[in-house]
Amino acid sequence: MKLLRKASAKDTLRCRKGSKAGVGGSSPLWSVSQKMKIWIDGSGWNGRESKFAVVFEDGRVVQETTKEKKTNNVMEYESLIKALESCKEGDEIFTDSQLLVGHVLGGWKVRKKHLLPYVEKAQALVKEKKVKLIWIPREENKAGKLFE
Repeated sequence: MKLLRKASAKDTLRCRKGSKAGVGGSSPLWSVSQKMKIWIDGSGWNGRESKFAVVFEDGRVVQETTKEKKTNNVMEYESLIKALESCKEGDEIFTDSQLLVGHVLGGWKVRKKHLLPYVEKAQALVKEKKVKLIWIPREENKAGKLFE
């Protein structure tokens, strides 16, 4: 991301997180119009928990865990929806799930009925927010590294 400028004593800017940054802040300030990169990943039931992670380029990390027995695909969708609800127009979301990208963008048939509400919600949010959903290899997924 490109640093715009540091805040002076006479002004206050909004950083990407939406919080106000004023004088003396040591963190850089970013343009609200700048595109953000977001990495997502989900992990289904492992005998103890199901979980997902969302990693934002600005350093924010969202991790959620549940004791409910959920599939990997459900947790992938939950991470995508969390990212879509948090992102701005034009942001880029990266996932290592080909199924997710195929369902949401590629017109793949949804064979598991329990995934249909997730697919429909994700498609609506992608369209509304005009974000890019991009497939990446597993080893490039920053969110997936939290599960290693």
